[in-house]
Amino acid sequence: MKTYNQRVSEIKTVADIDKQLRLAKQAAMQLKRESKNDRITLAEKIAFGKQAQEAERVLRQLRQNCWDLEGQLPTPKGVGL
Repeated sequence: MKTYNQRVSEIKTVADIDKQLRLAKQAAMQLKRESKNDRITLAEKIAFGKQAQEAERVLRQLRQNCWDLEGQLPTPKGVGL
């Protein structure tokens, strides 16, 4: 699972922000599904649950900061004032 800083380091364009949001949501949903699996032990469920919480925290952070991240991207040449 990628951390917030790892995801931000991969953002180079506005489309990358959307991509990282989508990937972060997929990761959180996958971990949440795995934590509900009937075939794993309680310890594994707890571990997956903690990872799911961390993934949701990263997703929430990305969502809250997407406008700031977009503002930090370099402006392409020929665009703007």
